[in-house]
Amino acid sequence: MHSERNLVHDLQTLLATERDHLVQGHLEKVADLTSDKETLIRLLDDTADLDHEQLAGLRQEAARNQRLLESSLKGLRSARTRLEEIRKVATQLDTYTSGGKIQNLREAAPKLERRA
Repeated sequence: MHSERNLVHDLQTLLATERDHLVQGHLEKVADLTSDKETLIRLLDDTADLDHEQLAGLRQEAARNQRLLESSLKGLRSARTRLEEIRKVATQLDTYTSGGKIQNLREAAPKLERRA
């Protein structure tokens, strides 16, 4: 079984690795660390005598990583929204009718009929 010192060190190392992956944008690698992180946290929870300074440091590192993850997700959402807007512009051209209603010109354009 791990000693308290080893558990804290292992979790610090894992949080540092997680941070590196977040900074580099390797979110799939962050997801791969989740089960190991949960196991280490569960083992630390079962440890009776914990150094409060080390725990405070672990909390800070985990909070920092959480902020990085939230920022990454915000960036991904923003990129997805921007791509949706670009796709919309490519397929849709909205204008206003004389009555003030929005009209998609691509849908409203008269269809050409070919006659032989």
